[in-house]
Amino acid sequence: MASSGDQDRKLQVGVKAVITDEQGRVLLLKRSEPFHGEDVLKWDIPGGRIDAGEELLDALKREVKEETGLDVTSVEGIFHVQDILFNPKLHVVRITYVVRAAGEVQLSSEHVEHRWTPKEALPLDPTDIYFVDAMQANGWIK
Repeated sequence: MASSGDQDRKLQVGVKAVITDEQGRVLLLKRSEPFHGEDVLKWDIPGGRIDAGEELLDALKREVKEETGLDVTSVEGIFHVQDILFNPKLHVVRITYVVRAAGEVQLSSEHVEHRWTPKEALPLDPTDIYFVDAMQANGWIK
């Protein structure tokens, strides 16, 4: 149930991509700056907020291209949907998709490192807490 202060929150929609390769490995990106008051660089997956009037899959493809240089070749489905409410002035609905992509990884300035990791070896720490939650919801980790 929404509280009386929730009507002051700004609503945004974000898209994220779990990019898998032929071996079933997942592309992880290490952020170039700590996220929201954290003091360590964490692993994450590509993605970001959609622009007003932009369709979800167009935003997903744009974000993947901007952050990794890869072109999304197929969208295999929705991995997880989350409400992100850590900021009392913001409500983000985050939709994470499983996708395949082609090309060579070329990181943007938002990330300093990348690696392809088998599902069974995905790190819990230091990894974005919302991606960890999504992995747990899908039974990838306990």
